[in-house]
Formats: sequence, structure tokens, C-alpha cells
Amino acid sequence: MFEITDEAIKKIEKLLLPEGETFDDDNGERSEVIKCIDESIDVNASPGSGKTTTLLAKLFLLAEQMPFKDGKGICVLTHTNVAIDELKLKVGRQVDNLFRYPNFFGTFQKFVNKFLAIPAIIFLEGRRPSYIDKELHDKIISDIRYVRGFNQNIGKKAFHYLFTYRNREKLTLCFDDHENLCITDEIDGAPLEIRKPRSNQHNDWSSVTKDEISRWLIAFKKTVLFDFDVMSFDDAYFFALSYLRSTPISEALSKRFKYVFVDEMQDTYSHQEKILNEAFDDSVLIQRFGDPHQAIYNSVSVENIWMPAEDALTISTSKRFGENIT
Repeated sequence: MFEITDEAIKKIEKLLLPEGETFDDDNGERSEVIKCIDESIDVNASPGSGKTTTLLAKLFLLAEQMPFKDGKGICVLTHTNVAIDELKLKVGRQVDNLFRYPNFFGTFQKFVNKFLAIPAIIFLEGRRPSYIDKELHDKIISDIRYVRGFNQNIGKKAFHYLFTYRNREKLTLCFDDHENLCITDEIDGAPLEIRKPRSNQHNDWSSVTKDEISRWLIAFKKTVLFDFDVMSFDDAYFFALSYLRSTPISEALSKRFKYVFVDEMQDTYSHQEKILNEAFDDSVLIQRFGDPHQAIYNSVSVENIWMPAEDALTISTSKRFGENIT
């Protein structure tokens, strides 16, 4: 394993930072983060600490060592295409190899689609999915009026439930505790509880009717997925998790990537963290950069906010490197 030296960090400062700026700080925190290339770590970075630029410095210095002796690559994950474009702009052409095989530089969703969801559909159906698109998926959900294989009475009850259910666009396949296919409104969540709309315990549907409606909802969802050949982004995560748990794909991913870096880890949802935990074995070094306090500004629920490990490295001092680098 090679080492990142103080001299190398000084050299990269001239490429990344405005004149007169430095990665130095009173506690040596940024240098410690940049130099850490031999273990999985969390980096707890305060607002304005320059964590993304610190990550870029590490990527620059790792790219200079490529190809690695074991032939593995680097995987960089973030949450928006804007963030990816900004990172690519700052990295520039000096390390073009970061964007070539065996490396991957993209959003969580793109990673899931490319390496897991699309291969899962090819594995199941023998073809690529035509669309992974939320807007098209939601339109089809609203337009379908018939599902084959069910009597008219069950179909009417199911539609009554479906179109008074506020989260119908979020309907997602999942597996229950007995590995039976069911329906949920949360990725990898608990099966949806079926109830007659505006009912009480005296006029609710029977358990037999509820089971039939559950079967109808599964068939409805399969119609969208396989007859119309459209999946939502949440569907992609369902197939990704299923593929991870039923095939040795994690072995292949672990052989391809030596490092996984996650930027803005506080914006990561629980299902994305599950992907991260299940896609790679212990041979892959995973380093997660984030600030849990900033999660309150996005749509991550309080229960799902990422918390850095107790032994996380810290960048505690604010130090913005110029106007456009955070």
C-alpha cells in the first residue's frame, strides 16, 4: 500500500485551492482525512469545512497511483447530477482516468440502475427494461383500469382502495418475512395493510377479500413493470436489493472496486444505505463524508438520519476554499 505524503498534499493544494489557501489546520484534520487510504472510515465534517475539496484532493492523489496493482477501481457516489457535474468540473481533465473503467463516478440512482436494477431485469426477463422513469410510471399508475385474472367484484374493491389511497404512486413490491411477494409503500418495508376506505371494525372487508385485493395490487404492479415495461426509481431499488440477496453480484462488485467514496452521506436514505452495506464485502474500503446536522434541510426523516461511527474522523473547523468550492 502506497502512502500519501505531506509533500503530495502541498503539491495538490496548488492545483485545487485558490492562491494562498492551504489544507493545513490547527489539528491536522484535513491532512489526516486525505492521508487515510487504508481503512473504511466516516468523516464528520462541519458546515463550510471544505470536505468536498478534501475528498477531491484524495481522489486526485489516488488517481495518480492508478492503475492499482490489483486492477481494482474507485467508486464515487453522490446524490444529484449537479453534484457530480461540479465534482467533474473541479477534477478536470488532469485525472480523466477517474471517469474510465474500472472506475465509476455518479449518483446513487445511476449506480443502482447500471449495476443492479437493469441486470436484475435482464436476469428475470431476458431483456433490458425500457424505462426507469418516475413521471411515466406515475402516469401509467393513474391510467390503468383493468388487471387480468380477477373477477369484477374484486377489481372494483381494489380500485376503490387504490384510488382513495394517497400514496398509490409509491406502491412497491417487497418480500414479507416468509419470502412471499407482497406490496408496500416503502422500499424494503413492511407489507401494506389493506383496509376498506373509511371503514371501522364492523364494516371492514373480510380477510379473504383483503388477500384477494393484495394479490390484485401485486398483479397491478407487475402490469406496470412488465406489460408496460416501466419502473419507478423505487422499483429499481427493490430489484437491486433482490438481486443482491439472490445472486453473487456483490462478489463481482467487490472485485471491481477497491474504494467507495460517498459524498453528502447525510442525504442518504435507509434503502440506499442498505445497498451500500450489501453491495460490497469487507475487502472494499468505504469512506463516507457528511454532516448529520445538515440532514434537517433535506427530506430525510429524523429516524433515518445517518450518524457517523464513534471512531469517525472529524473536520471541525470552517474553512471554505473560495466561492465555488465547499
